[in-house]
Amino acid sequence: MNRTGQGSMDAIRFFGPPVPYVLFRNVRLQNGIISGLNYRKVALPICTPVHFSEGRYEYKELDQGVRYLRLSSFDSSRENIDVATAFFNKINSSINPYLLIIDLRDNTGGGNKTSDQFADFVRKYRGRVFILQNNNTVSNSEQFIINLKEKKNVTTLGETTRGTIAYSSNYGKIIEMPSKRFLFYPTDMTSLAKYLAYENIGISPCHTRCLRRRLDRPDN
Repeated sequence: MNRTGQGSMDAIRFFGPPVPYVLFRNVRLQNGIISGLNYRKVALPICTPVHFSEGRYEYKELDQGVRYLRLSSFDSSRENIDVATAFFNKINSSINPYLLIIDLRDNTGGGNKTSDQFADFVRKYRGRVFILQNNNTVSNSEQFIINLKEKKNVTTLGETTRGTIAYSSNYGKIIEMPSKRFLFYPTDMTSLAKYLAYENIGISPCHTRCLRRRLDRPDN
């Protein structure tokens, strides 16, 4: 493991054949767990682990006026776009504008073809929005947060995200190194400057002062 200078670490993990070494970027020690590797520093977790129900998407009414929306993937495969769109169309009209919790913890990212319908909904939402994030919130889910976090009715809570935001690959080309011990996965896409600013750093959640200020401010 090697410290990056951004409060995170790059780790090379040994798996064994056929490719023994895999690089994990921007992992962090948070709540007694090295996120991304799931190694624990202590015997008992400091906080309650994340337990999700089956499926990538979930919506429920927690209390009168409080709604919970879990988005665990923005995978842009045709199959998942259809699943996400059907889910969104089903719950869209039932989300009343009071308080909405959007859970992006462990969201593996994907693409705008899936995430835009949810982002557009949040942009128009008039109630309070709380976005839950952790160090396993990566890629397009981080872009989702960047595009919404400055809205006055949006507050982010949780851990700093992974910081793997601005680069991606259209073709998935994998190159085997001459030693036969490593695979190299090159990117072929770069992104906007607003995403590059968070690359390797991640997106910090709203701190206590920010949270207090936003809770005291009227909805807009």
